Amino acid sequence: MADGVTLSAVTEPAVRGIRARQTGMPRAAMWALRQAGRQVKQQARRAAPVLKDQNLTSVRQIRKAVKAGGNAKELYGSGKPIPGLLRDSIRSSRSIKRTGPHTYQLTVGPRSSRSILYAAKMEAKYGYMAQGQAAGEAAIEVAAVEAFHRVWQKPGL
Repeated sequence: MADGVTLSAVTEPAVRGIRARQTGMPRAAMWALRQAGRQVKQQARRAAPVLKDQNLTSVRQIRKAVKAGGNAKELYGSGKPIPGLLRDSIRSSRSIKRTGPHTYQLTVGPRSSRSILYAAKMEAKYGYMAQGQAAGEAAIEVAAVEAFHRVWQKPGL
């Protein structure tokens, strides 16, 4: 009759695999955040108001003229409103800000110096960024699940 049973387990491979996955999780979270930012931008651009005046030069017409060799300063600096400027200026920030130990932040909104002058008024009237935020909040869950699943599916554990 035996006095006891001794069991042992080698945990080094498991610990190594868990550490590798833990280092991949912040990158996955940042990818998911960028994906949600793209969804916010897309939905906000769809909902952004555009001035309906056929007599004014639009942002896209200005860009075509600049590609053809026109002077952007003259075209943008005319003092007239530019249809599509607000919609076209909505984009996410390039850098992701770390706000806590496992918390990241990305800003999406109008970026041109002229459009930010009236963006708040248009947001209050039409709510285009609120629609984008709703789309981003729905997209972040799906993107995060997908990103974290990819990290845990990597071989090595």
